[in-house]
Amino acid sequence: MFRLKIFAVLVVAFGVMQPLEILADESEVRLRSIEDVSINDLIEGTQFMTDDPDRVTMAWWLPDEFWAVSLAEDAATTEEGAAEIIDLVSRYTLVIYVDGEFGPLGGVTFVSPEQLRRGARLQGVDGEEVSPLAEADVSPDMMLLVGSMRPIIANMLGAFGQNMSFVVFPREDSKGQIIADATAAGEFTMKLGETVFPVKTPLPSLLAGKRCGTCEREYQGDYQYCPYDRAALQYGASE
Repeated sequence: MFRLKIFAVLVVAFGVMQPLEILADESEVRLRSIEDVSINDLIEGTQFMTDDPDRVTMAWWLPDEFWAVSLAEDAATTEEGAAEIIDLVSRYTLVIYVDGEFGPLGGVTFVSPEQLRRGARLQGVDGEEVSPLAEADVSPDMMLLVGSMRPIIANMLGAFGQNMSFVVFPREDSKGQIIADATAAGEFTMKLGETVFPVKTPLPSLLAGKRCGTCEREYQGDYQYCPYDRAALQYGASE
């Protein structure tokens, strides 16, 4: 049974590096192989936190590629088992939320997972807001997977993990459009009440690296020009 050991990397920084130049033409997108994707970089690009000094509010999207990368690193998981899990999660959009207020001495009063779920929404590029699925609309296997994640995170992160809400959304909106696609050019928004976290895709961690032919510096794949000499970048950076 896949033990989700990858949650140990939750200690990575939550800040997301903002590229200076983003791909303008989605036809130029070239993806890394799953084996070359850094799980730390992938998590860093899908976890978002507010900078409010009085609160800790986080939204963490777990795209299909998160599961593909973490399962590929788990020696105990067979290819068949990994394919089954990826097929399962690909039917949904899974986001983890946590929200709490700091007290005068640094203690945190957390919003309950039930309250978090009531305030959680996704918004696609066309502006349609999507609510979480009712438990009855989520398959038993998906509920079992989510349920197995909760105690692992709680044991690792204490109160922070215990108060995370695992929210399952549909994969598509009412028009049949995929809400969140990590490899397609687009944008969606994770919402928690009035707090919004825009997410641009494709995720930089999934793109093949680029190199400047002038200065030989290497950049993540969503850069279009070298910020030092403005030369157009080409694919071909070392992986």
